[in-house]
Amino acid sequence: MNGTKVLVAILTILGSISLSTAWTQQPRPKAPAPKRGTSSDPAAADPKPMPRPNDVAAFMRLKLSHSQKVLEGVALEDFELIAKNAQQMGLLAQDENWQVFQTPEYRHHSADFQRIAADLTKAAQNKNLDGAALAYVQLTMSCVNCHKYTRGVRMASAR
Repeated sequence: MNGTKVLVAILTILGSISLSTAWTQQPRPKAPAPKRGTSSDPAAADPKPMPRPNDVAAFMRLKLSHSQKVLEGVALEDFELIAKNAQQMGLLAQDENWQVFQTPEYRHHSADFQRIAADLTKAAQNKNLDGAALAYVQLTMSCVNCHKYTRGVRMASAR
């Protein structure tokens, strides 16, 4: 029973962080709606197109979206949702848009993220809710630590 209370507390805290982050972000401009009959491409109707090359903010929003879906999966004990979105985050970490810096510390953060995303995927595949919840918290901390690092590098280079 203690493990359940801890899990609920972690999910409550992470959900609050996720909501407060969403509320403090700048609203995204809406793309104009496509005119009827102008496109037969089904990808054109996709509400979340892949970010353009070098659009790091859009790329990170995509990562955040997958992270939120993982949290939803953990809260609902939906292992398929967890695994699918954890795998997507692992794949994003291999994309060239992910490579913001070429420093040893950044590579360490990136490798850590990829390892934890794989652990999260494995926990979901094994239907291990506690393992998935723990990996989600570790993945979140990995993101926080990397973002602190990248902000520090950017601030130092702006001086």
